[in-house]
Amino acid sequence: MKKFQVEVTKTWDFEVEIDENIWNEDNIADWKKAFYDVSSLEEVIEIFATMFAEQGEGSFLEGFGIPMINNSAPFPQCLTAKGCSEVSKDISVNALSEDIEANVQEIE
Repeated sequence: MKKFQVEVTKTWDFEVEIDENIWNEDNIADWKKAFYDVSSLEEVIEIFATMFAEQGEGSFLEGFGIPMINNSAPFPQCLTAKGCSEVSKDISVNALSEDIEANVQEIE
């Protein structure tokens, strides 16, 4: 049986829009008590972006809910109010580009 070592690199470049009226200094301090030790909006975005990249579109992200995609609900069924209460209207991901590269080498 042949063996291969595979290295896959995914680069995902996206823009995050966040409502600074909701994600203000006071609310970040409250959020910090329940979720992650952060001291700035940039650190919140870093945590968010990492979780989003790991879990993908339409996933519930602890502390954030389900982010919008391009300022729209991520599921067609969310165009109505049924079953989409976890969609977060204060944060949106706008996908810019995605690149996946695989390097395969046979192991002897």
